[in-house]
Amino acid sequence: MFRVDPEQLETQAGRLTGTSGSIEDTTQTLRGAVTDRMGCWGVDEIGRSFSARYLDPASHVLALMDALPDQLLDMRDRLQATARDYTGVDEHNAGLVGSPDAGSR
Repeated sequence: MFRVDPEQLETQAGRLTGTSGSIEDTTQTLRGAVTDRMGCWGVDEIGRSFSARYLDPASHVLALMDALPDQLLDMRDRLQATARDYTGVDEHNAGLVGSPDAGSR
C-alpha cells in the first residue's frame, strides 16, 4: 500500500529552499577558494601538468554546483504541486461520498 501525507510532503519539500541557499553559499565559498589559489602551482613543468589536470575538473564541479540550487527549487515546486494535487483529489473524492455521483464511474 502506498500512503502520502500531503502536509508532510509539502513541508519537507519546502526545506529544499534552505538547502538550495546553503549550496549557493558553499559554491561561492568554493569558487573563491579556487580563484584565490589559481596559479599557485607555478609555471614550471610540474605546475603546468597539475594545471592541465586540475582546471577542467574544478570548472566542471563548479558548473554542476551552480546548477544544483535551481534543480532543487524545481524539485521543491514539483513536490509541493504533487502535495496540492493529492489534497485536491482527496477533497474532491470526499465530496462524492454520499452524493448521487458516487460510484457512477
